[in-house]
Amino acid sequence: MALWGNNDNKLSSGTVSLNYGNKTVTGTGTTFGAAGNAEVGDVIRFGAAFGGAAGFWGDAVIASIGSTQSLRLVSTAGLSGSQITDQPYQISESPKYLPTDAGQNQNSGSFVDAFEYKLSTFVPARVAVGSTVLNVNGNLATANIVPGDRIQLLATTQRAQYATVHSIVGTGTCLITAPGVVQTDMTYHTPNNFPTAPVGFSTIIVTERAYGDDPDTDLVSEIKAGDAVEVGSNTGLTISTVNENFFGQRQLTLSGTLTQEVVAGAVVTISRGMAPGGGVNFAAVETLSGKESQVVGIAETGAANAQTTSYALTAAGWVGVTTYTDTDGNARVKTETFVAMSGIQTGNTSYPPA
Repeated sequence: MALWGNNDNKLSSGTVSLNYGNKTVTGTGTTFGAAGNAEVGDVIRFGAAFGGAAGFWGDAVIASIGSTQSLRLVSTAGLSGSQITDQPYQISESPKYLPTDAGQNQNSGSFVDAFEYKLSTFVPARVAVGSTVLNVNGNLATANIVPGDRIQLLATTQRAQYATVHSIVGTGTCLITAPGVVQTDMTYHTPNNFPTAPVGFSTIIVTERAYGDDPDTDLVSEIKAGDAVEVGSNTGLTISTVNENFFGQRQLTLSGTLTQEVVAGAVVTISRGMAPGGGVNFAAVETLSGKESQVVGIAETGAANAQTTSYALTAAGWVGVTTYTDTDGNARVKTETFVAMSGIQTGNTSYPPA
């Protein structure tokens, strides 16, 4: 298998979701493995290069393809850690060693430094998935929150989502642009050493499984009453109460009874929009910061178009492009050519970016 090819424009239909625990990518409307589509050894880019904290989640190498709608990654080390659910993606033949390089193909996931926030607050009540109405604690008018400001939604301590202010209603409510609050999924397992939960039961035990082929990356301390639960064919349930069984385990009392037996070691998905107390950070667009690095294929035309811009290159080929904001607030760009070559097939990413 070659370390790289010349195609940065492979077919990338549909959308994808990622389970960080088992490194499985599930597609909707995808055709993984078909001619011209994703292959083992290709690089999958989540979102789009130069998409910023809300539109680029990093790159990863494809380890295996299970079906046209399922593949697994070698590593998630080059990803930001933010939730990836039903998002666009791009497939390329960029160099395979770069997504796991700590200095390349990573989105820092940063939003703004604390002192740059216009307002750092929280939601006092649960916010449903898809809601475009966001009630927060605090005075939006006093904080000078205006349409176009960016919002960071801390659905959990490990998962951040992003939104944009559409308009302000009163002092503590803002409308956000579609798709509204995005669903955040947390994955756990039922313990292997517990008996099954039979049909008719309304309680299950969940744990943070740290071993096996699909270890859990979410903390059970993140689970809140009101979250939705899905395990096997048991859907449409929410959590009534959460009790600490012991460290690393929680006993969940459900809003209804199980219609399918839950066996030991079963995968349990817990989801929410925003739980009460979830953090919300507002910032003006111009204060967005953070280092973002990506590797893109650039043809001779793109290199020529960039010569009079801050994105100027020394050669076409596979190029690492790092964008960041310096201490004086100036936008900066650094480039490094990893593989100088002609014949790059581009199309996923225009260069230089607008």
